[in-house]
Amino acid sequence: MLLVCLALLAAGCSKGSEGEGAGGPPATNPDGSPLVDDGDDSTTTAPAGNGTPTTRPNSASETPTTTRGGPSPTTTRPSPSPNAPDSGAKAGVGAFARTLLRPQPATSIVVEVLVQQGAEPRQSALDHLVGTLREVTGKSVSLSGPVSLPTSGDRTSAQQIREMSDRYSRTPHTSSRAVIRLLYLTGDFADEERVIGVAVRGDTAAIFKETVRNSSSPFATAAVIEEAVVVHEIGHLLGLVDIALNTGRADPEYPGHSRNEGSVMYWAVESSLVGQALGGPPARTFDADDRADLNRLRNGA
Repeated sequence: MLLVCLALLAAGCSKGSEGEGAGGPPATNPDGSPLVDDGDDSTTTAPAGNGTPTTRPNSASETPTTTRGGPSPTTTRPSPSPNAPDSGAKAGVGAFARTLLRPQPATSIVVEVLVQQGAEPRQSALDHLVGTLREVTGKSVSLSGPVSLPTSGDRTSAQQIREMSDRYSRTPHTSSRAVIRLLYLTGDFADEERVIGVAVRGDTAAIFKETVRNSSSPFATAAVIEEAVVVHEIGHLLGLVDIALNTGRADPEYPGHSRNEGSVMYWAVESSLVGQALGGPPARTFDADDRADLNRLRNGA
């Protein structure tokens, strides 16, 4: 779910159709091999090795806080300065958006995938994410990993996610390369119930793979839900909805989310209630309003 704010906010997402993933070649490691190979509808195991809803910044320089989803969210509006230099990888969710989207200084993006055993990602979800990022940023986007994470118990907090991101990441940010850290975790989100995915900082988001599986239904398969929630959480890192820009179009009941069920940024996409809330598969792509906001940020807003 999306945790994009100061006082744990509302989970969110959107309804859509089971269309094809975003364009672009399959996501690969630097040597050209697939990051994971999960076949049709199964998952694969990451190599052994090293160790909600979403968050939303009050300002680009503040310490991140999480936004929780749910019927009665607590809302705090972010107010990042559009003109401030945005190095905000370790600031609140949305503070890194301009670095990710604008042509300079970062000319490429690396999505580093960090995985607990039993929570391995689907290759289709990673391919869909990479294709989407290439499309909306116009940059070279590649995958790194998987980096193996130690188990963290049955429940993982936003603070633990940030700590794992810092401790186990192997791909540093550079002046020309922006890094998104995507953690695949077992168990549940400790800070809120019914969370599928969460963004916890400018450069970091997490997916709770068991919750993805348990949220599936004949109308919304685990594969489609995973593709949707991955893009949803990265959408928060890109500043959606009304996190990096204040357009007034965010759902007042679920801040940081679109009111449109046809957008991947609809609140239910990151909630285990996704099947019940939508009655069908969630959208896996940004809608026209989402793309307009991303274009504004990319072009200097």
